[in-house]
Amino acid sequence: MKEIREYRFKLLEGTVSHLDLRANTEGEIPKGSTCVICGQPLKIGWTIQHGVAECVYCGAPYQVYHRDKKGKLLSRVPTSLIQPEAIAKFSEAWKQSEDYGEFRQRCKEINEAE
Repeated sequence: MKEIREYRFKLLEGTVSHLDLRANTEGEIPKGSTCVICGQPLKIGWTIQHGVAECVYCGAPYQVYHRDKKGKLLSRVPTSLIQPEAIAKFSEAWKQSEDYGEFRQRCKEINEAE
């Protein structure tokens, strides 16, 4: 399944669409950024939630739009939505998983144990 998610991103390379964050965050993802869970270079795709994207490899959620109380856009630098104390648990689950489905099951178990 990891290969499917990577393939999904490759299909988007070079395009500018509602699914391609480069249309909205060009130059705002700092060079060398990696996903806090899987450690892959940070490549993210939109989710159905406004302003939230996910890592195309592991599905880790990132807040992309940061606004003030009046709604003014402050930043478009992605920040992880995973609680800092949970990152190590999810990262370990990623390393131990054979595929994306197993990883998601491990994440569910971690969440239920909390």
